[in-house]
Amino acid sequence: MANYAGSDYRHFSDKIRALERRAGHLVQRAQQGDNETGELAQPIIAELQVSLEELRVAEEELRQQNEQLVLSRQAIEEERQRYRDLFEFAPDGYVVTDAAGIIREANRVAAKLFGVRQKALVGKPLVLYLAPEDHSVFYARLRQLPQGEGSDTWEAGVRQRGGAPVPVSIVAAPVRDGRGNITGVRWLLRDVTEQAQIKEHLQVLNAELESHVRRRTEELQRSNEDLQQFAYIASHDLQEPLRAVSSYVQLLADHYRGRLDTDADEIIGFAVEGATRMHELIQDLLQYSRVQTQGATLVETDCEDVLARVLDSLALALEESKAVVTHDPLPRVRADRAQLIRLWQNLLSNAIKFCGDEPPRVHVSAQLREGEWVFSVRDRGIGLDPAHAERVFVIFQRLHTRSEYPGTGIGLAICKKIVERHGGRIWVESEEGKGATFFFTIPTGRGRE
Repeated sequence: MANYAGSDYRHFSDKIRALERRAGHLVQRAQQGDNETGELAQPIIAELQVSLEELRVAEEELRQQNEQLVLSRQAIEEERQRYRDLFEFAPDGYVVTDAAGIIREANRVAAKLFGVRQKALVGKPLVLYLAPEDHSVFYARLRQLPQGEGSDTWEAGVRQRGGAPVPVSIVAAPVRDGRGNITGVRWLLRDVTEQAQIKEHLQVLNAELESHVRRRTEELQRSNEDLQQFAYIASHDLQEPLRAVSSYVQLLADHYRGRLDTDADEIIGFAVEGATRMHELIQDLLQYSRVQTQGATLVETDCEDVLARVLDSLALALEESKAVVTHDPLPRVRADRAQLIRLWQNLLSNAIKFCGDEPPRVHVSAQLREGEWVFSVRDRGIGLDPAHAERVFVIFQRLHTRSEYPGTGIGLAICKKIVERHGGRIWVESEEGKGATFFFTIPTGRGRE
């Protein structure tokens, strides 16, 4: 009964109405005839009425099934129309082919992309509209579909008359029947001309940027080498005349101190002090320039041993200041041992120097964080204004006068240069009157040798 619909259902209903009329006439004639004929007709009439009732029930069931079938057909038609609308008005090209790649359907975007009318595409091989160099890839993808491969996105060129191939990205999805056999293929073709242009533009910009960075790096490297050479030569060239000045000034001090007036003694004292300070500046400048030029190869270095060596070299200063230096267990790192010693000498010397009125208390520690060792040197000294936290690492920058605290202002600049050579960072956290903690890092891998 489910196969009946529309006119078939009405035809069946008309037959039942006609049968009901005939049954009514038969009953009426039986009632008008003799009793014997009526009695013989009664069973037939009763049976006919039962059959009619069954037919009415069947008719109602058929009517309901017909309504459901009509609704189902409407839903299928709406779904089919929705599919057609999505297919036709999609922003990308859609093509449906058979398993051999022969076009069955193509939407408007695909036809525009190929430069061919939609109807003219039907029956043509899809590969015909791809650039020749992409044919082998197309057939390879087609062969891989039965094994569930070849459905990932790939790029090809679409041939257009009188122009260069249009770059498209392609995705293939197999169509299977109830037994799992491939009966066709759906192809999505997306014009990626704009993306290709952007990619090409980014590649050009990236190449220009790399070239600029390379040139800038070379310039900075040359500049750095020139500065290092200048510092080295200047320091060496200054040594000889300074040695002569220092010698003669010292002779004046030895022979004439107390023989002249107090002003002369004071002037000679200033000259000796100036020559001594100039000698210290030159030595520190040499140390600064040699961090890169005369650094040793980075090797595995025991930081416990390095700290012990530093404390030995500072033994006199530690004793005079009554300083106490404690430390946590320290690791082994890849480093230039001599430069690591110089780094900790500078940091510990500063902690002792800027202790304030109390005996220095210094603690050294190290923690492993995200692929690098973070070392810290914490003191309880005079501290510094956080606003000057970057300035203290700049060469010749001082926060105090020489009369307050001696030094050349190069020590922390040397520390920064040493840490950077090892591929690390250095910084300070402090408040005035509350001590300071200097941090520096050394990567667990190789530094810049």
